[in-house]
Amino acid sequence: NPYKQFKRGPFRGLRLAFPTTTGGMDALIEACRGNGADIVEEDEDVYVCSFMEQVPDGTTNVCSPFYIEEVIRQNVLLAPSHPLHRPCHIDPIDDAQRHIFSSTGFDVHDRKRVEAMVRLMGCAYTAFLSTANTALITSSETPKNTTNTPKSAKTEKARQWNIPIRSYEWLLQAFQTWKLAPP
Repeated sequence: NPYKQFKRGPFRGLRLAFPTTTGGMDALIEACRGNGADIVEEDEDVYVCSFMEQVPDGTTNVCSPFYIEEVIRQNVLLAPSHPLHRPCHIDPIDDAQRHIFSSTGFDVHDRKRVEAMVRLMGCAYTAFLSTANTALITSSETPKNTTNTPKSAKTEKARQWNIPIRSYEWLLQAFQTWKLAPP
C-alpha cells in the first residue's frame, strides 16, 4: 500500500462511502481504513468520488480521492479548499483533445495538482516541453509571454517556439469553469 498509516489516523470516527465501482481505489480505501475511517455503504459522513455524476441524490458532504490522498499525506483533516478536493465533471472540456500542456516552477506536490487538473479536463500533459505543446503552465502569476515570467529552460524554449505561457491561476479558472480561455 503506497499510503501512510498513522496510529491515530485523521479519519478516526468518520464514515466514508465510495461508489460501488471504485475503479482502482482499493489501495486508497484500505489506507482510509488504516487511518481510522469506517467504510460504509450508506449513512456516510462523507461521500468520496471522482466525478459529480457519481454523487447520489441528497448527498451533501462530498470530496474527491485527491482530497483524501492529501489528508493522508499531511495527517491532518482540513476542510476541502482546492478545486481538486471536489469531484469534477466526467465529460472533458470542449476541444480538450487538441491541448497539450507542460509545466514549470512547481514543487512535486503542486506539479501533481497541475497534471491532475489537466488530465481531468481531458487534455494531455507532458513532463517535457516540445513544439507540440499548446501552452506552458508556470507557477508565476504573470500569465503572458513577458519578460516578467520567471526564467527557466522551459520558459525560454516556450518563448523561442511561440508557445503561450499561462499561470497556475489561469489553469485554476479553467478547471473551476470547465472552460479554457484561449491560451
